[in-house]
Amino acid sequence: MKRLKRFSQNAEHLNAGSQGRHRYRVNVFKAGLLLSLLHMSPLQAQPSVETHSALAPAGLKAVLQAVITKQPEQFEVQNYTALAASHQKVSQSWLPNGMNMMVRHENDALTDDTGFQSWETGVSFPVAIGDQANAYAQLGEVYQQQSIHYPQLLNLQASALTRQLVWELKMAEVEWQRSQQNLGLVAALASKVESLVKAGDSPKMDLVLVQKERVQAEKASLEAQNQYQQKLANYQFWTGFSQLPNHIQEVQAPDWMDAQNQLESHPQVVWAQSQLQQVQARKQLAETQSVEKPNLFVGAKSEQDDQTSARTSLMLEMSFPLGKPASYSAQIADQNLAVSEAQVRLQKTKQQILNQARQAHQSLIQSQQLADLARQQVGLSQQALSMAEKAYEMGETNIQTLLQVQTQMLKALLDSERQQVLVQQNLALYWQALGQGIGQTASARTS
Repeated sequence: MKRLKRFSQNAEHLNAGSQGRHRYRVNVFKAGLLLSLLHMSPLQAQPSVETHSALAPAGLKAVLQAVITKQPEQFEVQNYTALAASHQKVSQSWLPNGMNMMVRHENDALTDDTGFQSWETGVSFPVAIGDQANAYAQLGEVYQQQSIHYPQLLNLQASALTRQLVWELKMAEVEWQRSQQNLGLVAALASKVESLVKAGDSPKMDLVLVQKERVQAEKASLEAQNQYQQKLANYQFWTGFSQLPNHIQEVQAPDWMDAQNQLESHPQVVWAQSQLQQVQARKQLAETQSVEKPNLFVGAKSEQDDQTSARTSLMLEMSFPLGKPASYSAQIADQNLAVSEAQVRLQKTKQQILNQARQAHQSLIQSQQLADLARQQVGLSQQALSMAEKAYEMGETNIQTLLQVQTQMLKALLDSERQQVLVQQNLALYWQALGQGIGQTASARTS
């Protein structure tokens, strides 16, 4: 009986010690991992990075203007204005093809030696016809329109680069922030597990596993930091800024049916149309230039010899071409081919723009659906983590299960945040596919 009594007392003592250790484990985890995760949002703060300038751009337009200043094609814009002015000047000229001066002298000093001398001088020039002037005027008008359309095309190209730079940097920023916060969370868990191991309430293997997870988190954080620094360096090269604007989201895009009406005014389509008009105008000019023009000569002639005094007379000479040169058909055939190629490029551009816009719209819808699913996944992962924490607190499961559930939760959070960024990025790409540059989307939405 005494032996049974001592056994009962020892059992009660062991049970009390176990309850004490259980209460200690509960106290260690009373803050909960889930609460820490819910208060960490990489979308609310920017990483702490040493940069050359702490000033953020006022908005996307400021970033766009910085990119535009680095476009080499901007130097070409003034050439179209110069081309338009020069062709208009030629169309208004009386002598678009210039003139030639002729001087002629005859004498018989080495033959009959009668003192005969003859001097002729004058100018000759082709007579400009109305078709040639009209062709120059039409080509000048095309160049004038291109001086307007080309900057719009460059603005769209700069908008594409700006959107790419901004959203690539934003995605890298989100991934780095989440990796930093994940590292902090794993480090906190390792500290808590270490306390449990020292108290003898958890095996040393738990600490080894947590430390292994911490090393993986450090590696992931370094990789994310390196990716962020690369994107930041590219962003700084093109913009000169070291931070993103405070607001980079763009306005909601129109429905697909309404959006299709905007494609006819897409800068790439408009530019392809102007290229076709340029080739057609060049063809018309080539038709007029390939045919010889009537040539007019106006001058004076003076003759004299030993028997007579000088006699002066005026001269007027007109020459007309007979038929067309053999090279005319070949030149026109070349121009017809150029027109056909421009027409093909225009049709291909329209098809490509329509296809890209449709794909961009589909990508936007899909990313919105995936973002909704990602948010649902976060909710389920939160429940699973809460249950895993309680199970570990009660000693019903091991650290491996908790780490696995925690990893799933971290991946769910990262995926949800990445999907939120992708929705905004695909929205920007949709506007880009519709031909709306940065700063034009608001007016396009209200029109």
